Formats: sequence, structure tokens, C-alpha cells
Amino acid sequence: MNYGSDKNVKYLNEESVYQYFHNPNEAFLEGFIVDENPIFCPRNCESGVYIKIFKVPVNSRVNEIYMQEFRWEAWKNGYNTPLPSDYSNNFKKAGYSIDSTRFWSLPNYLISVCPKLKAELIDYHQQFEQAYCKKIIEELSFCHALSDGKETNERAEQYAIYTMLEGRPVHYNFLLLNAQSIVRNINYKSIVNYIIDEDGYLEGAMGTLKDYVLRSFTLQGVWYSRRANEFPKRVAAARMADKMSPAFVFDDNESQRIAKSVSVYCARTLDARKNITIVIGNGNGEGITVKISCSSFFFYEPTTKEVFINVESANDEERKKINQYVKDNGASVSENLVPIKFLQSIVSYGCEKWNPNYI
Repeated sequence: MNYGSDKNVKYLNEESVYQYFHNPNEAFLEGFIVDENPIFCPRNCESGVYIKIFKVPVNSRVNEIYMQEFRWEAWKNGYNTPLPSDYSNNFKKAGYSIDSTRFWSLPNYLISVCPKLKAELIDYHQQFEQAYCKKIIEELSFCHALSDGKETNERAEQYAIYTMLEGRPVHYNFLLLNAQSIVRNINYKSIVNYIIDEDGYLEGAMGTLKDYVLRSFTLQGVWYSRRANEFPKRVAAARMADKMSPAFVFDDNESQRIAKSVSVYCARTLDARKNITIVIGNGNGEGITVKISCSSFFFYEPTTKEVFINVESANDEERKKINQYVKDNGASVSENLVPIKFLQSIVSYGCEKWNPNYI
């Protein structure tokens, strides 16, 4: 029953909201949405949310959507709560409409009022990231000498191991994060430009990224130079990882279960850092603290499908100490390889990133 005494108060429901969003000629909508299951509402009273929505054209295909909302009550016989003067609750951006058929970033409240809209929601941010990453891997290339070498091969192997452990190419996320740290104007807010012109925005983003990387080779010392210099190597490693990943086979053994936990918590840190501090031990003593290279952190043994910690990058004295420790604890493995069950801690910049309790 509609209790609103003002003839101009429009009651909204799923169908009226749905029709508004799909009508390109309807720019404004306002009305009262009654709570279906109010927590507290006296007899002869309706409580809910009064909303105002309007569309702002960005171009012929895209509209920005703005919404204002506030609690409102309608009483039988006209004792209605006055509408506020619109000063306390400002209009806020509530998403985008594309061709009046597709939508992005609509608030949960609108979806709860009109569940039919959920099927037409598109995550353009995720869509852009996937397309951008694909374009980087397929098209971004520089001098072969910049993307070749031992470090690139080692990083590619780490990427392939992460993929095996987590069941997805997590290095794509690393590429995106690095690209966005080099070109900082590619962010969530700028995705509207991708919605307006997908191909054009992707081409522009790629052109800007290439320009920053090329400039970093001559403008040493600027804030983005180190990451930009490293970027071609990371792209090359990602390409190599995609090709070699089938050779790394997941197996539900103890070493891979521990390694997966390390990957989930630390893969991003391992990719960002050059070296990392680890503690090797059996949990009954102080352990051996050593710093090793992140680009060769894991070692995969294809015969047993086990994952080890590779300490080859440690100095001679530390390697000897660790190899002897592993031998004394009854492990029969190749030199410079440590069974991952002996990994007790991973520390970055004084902060512990992982220990066995994380599993």
C-alpha cells in the first residue's frame, strides 16, 4: 500500500529502475523505494530510501550516472518525513551506462533493488587489465640484449613455478603492477576512456609505456627509471614462462603444499625484491639466517615433482654451512638445495612475510 500523501512521490520498483537504465531518452529518475523487510517500522508507516538519479552524457554511447539517496518515511494520512534540502547528501558518481545495455560499477544498493541489472554488469577494469596485459606480452619488445640472459631465464622459471602452484599465471599481475608504477596515469578512474574507445585507449597506453621505457635508458635516476629498465626483462620472462609452464606439473605432495603457501603470501614480494632473507632450520633451534636471490628462489625437480629452496646465490661460507646442516638433518639432496620443510621464515625489510604457521 502506498502511504505517500504527495501525488508527486513516485514509488519505484525493479521494473521502473530497469526501464530507466535502458531508456536512452530518460535522463532523470527519482522516487521512493520501500524496504521489503524493514527492521523497525510502526503500523501505517512505510520506510525506505528516496533516490534521485541522473545521467550525464560522456559521448554518444557512454553516460556517467550520479545518484543521491537518503532515508525516507511515508505515513498514512500524510505525516511524511520532509525531503531534505539536498545539502547534506550530495550526488555521487554511481557508475557508467554504455549504450543503455551494459553497465559498470553500479552500487550494490541499485543491484539489490533491480537484480536484473546484475547480468548486464561488466567489470571493465578487469577487462582492460586482461587486454592490456595481453597486448604487452604480444607486442612490447626491445633490443634482444635487454631481455636475454641468466636472470631473465631464472625469473621465467620462477613464474612457471608460481603458475604451477597457484593454478594461474600470477606473473600477469606482476606485469600490470609494474606497468602501472611506470605510467601512473593508468588507473581505475581512467578506465572510462577505455570504455569510450577500447582500441584507441589500448594503443595510447601502449605508446606511453614504450616511451617511458625508452626514456629510462637515457634518463637514469628519475623515479621510474629502475622499474622501466627492468620491464623488458620481465616481459621476456613472462613470454618464456608461458611456453615452459606445461613442463611444471602440479602434485599434491608436502613440498608443493608448503611452496604454494609461500607463493600465495610472498610471490609479489619475491618478484619485486632482488634478494630476500630466509631462515633455515627444523623448528627446534635458532636456525640459519641467509640472504638469497629472489630470481632463483624455488627449484623444481621434475622427476619427483618436489620444490626446493635454492641457496646457490648465497656466499661460499653460508652455502657450506647450510649444506652441512641439511646433511646432518638426514636429507639426501643435491648440493645447494634445501628441502622446503626446513624453511622457517621469510623476511623482507625487517618484516616477516611468511612462516610455517601460514600454511
